[in-house]
This record gives sequence, C-alpha cells and structure tokens, in this order.
Amino acid sequence: MIKNNKLEGIILAAGLSTRLSYWKPEVKINKLPIIVHTINSLIPYCKRIIIVGGFNCKSLKKIILDGTYFSSEEKEKINIVENEKYMNGMLSSVKTGLNIIDQQTEGIFILPGDMPFVLSETFNKLISRFDENINSDIFIPVTKINLPSNFNDEINKKGHPVLVRKRIVSQILADENEVIFRDILKKFGHELCPVEDKGIIIDINDVKDLEKAKIYYEEFLIQQRGNK
Repeated sequence: MIKNNKLEGIILAAGLSTRLSYWKPEVKINKLPIIVHTINSLIPYCKRIIIVGGFNCKSLKKIILDGTYFSSEEKEKINIVENEKYMNGMLSSVKTGLNIIDQQTEGIFILPGDMPFVLSETFNKLISRFDENINSDIFIPVTKINLPSNFNDEINKKGHPVLVRKRIVSQILADENEVIFRDILKKFGHELCPVEDKGIIIDINDVKDLEKAKIYYEEFLIQQRGNK
C-alpha cells in the first residue's frame, strides 16, 4: 500500500462563513475548533497538510500555529498559505494549494475545513483504492442516505475528501474556465468508493448544521474508536 510519505493533504479554509454568522474555523465542538478537528482527522495520512486560508488568514495561523492544539512535530507538517483571490470560490483555493505540492507527492487529499467528522476507515479505503487502481485519477467516497420522501429508499451520495493523483495536477492548474471544482473533476477518470461514513457529507454551513454536528459528535467518536 502507498505510504503516507507519498501523500499530501489540502484543507480549504478561506471562506467568509456568512451563513453561519460566525467564523467557522474557530467555532468549537467539544472544546476544539472545527478546523482542529478537521486537521486531526487528516494529518495521520499525509506527510504534509496545506491549509489554504483567505478571509481572516492571520487568525487562522494563530489558532493552528500559535496555539497548543498540535505538537511541535505536527506543526512541522502544517503549511498555511493565503489565497488572496478567495472570493473567486473554492477552485481558486484548490489551485492555491496544488501550486505548492511537492514533486515527489503521488496523491493529494482535498478536504473542506468544515468537515470534521470523516472516519479513519474512509481515508484508509481511499488510499487502498488509490494503490490498487492505477487507471483512475480521482477517488471519491460515497455513502448511502435515505431519501426524505420514503425512508426505505436509499441513494448513494458523493462526499469528501477526494483523493487526486499528482499526474493530473498540471491539467487542473491549467484550466482557466470559470467553473466549480466538481465540474473539473468530471473531466478525469474517477472511481466511486463506497463507505459507511456519514461524515463525508456532514459540513457546517449554518446554525442548524452546527447543532446537528454537535449531536453527531458522540456518534462519531464511537465510530472512530471502533475503526482503530
């Protein structure tokens, strides 16, 4: 299996958080900022984590690098970069991170900063498929959800993180069309990876999402412990 010294991670934390009325990275769930939860979930699988900030980037650096949430060794793995064009949307932040990927890197996880509940099982599944299927450029987790109209009906819903091969990074960077990130991903060969993990679709956009996330946290802890 591919080793984590061949993988890097990009965490997207540049947005304004307008729908939440709070700045999301510093909002706490069980005494830890959301951004810290997200970093903790990803950092074991990567040689380096690139965190792309934008709005309030100085405060982001203060939380992560000046605080006591991470050890010195962990801080050495974290690189915070500023996307000065963050108002252009997620794709601009993705490109900001991809621009500084190490040449020896084989794959890159891309994860929004407001998705703190991805299970270790999901990261391991994506890495396993990345190693086994060399023909696919992108690996996307999917999980079953119940349709609101009929509790017995289920569909597969795509989520994050996505795992991208280094070989397509130059093509993503060269795309100058004003499109969203998921539209670019459709241009490449991809594999959908089924997982039993609702954390891949739980993001925190507003107050209701935050309250649901706090309730989900205990369930997340139980699942995470069970997968170790």
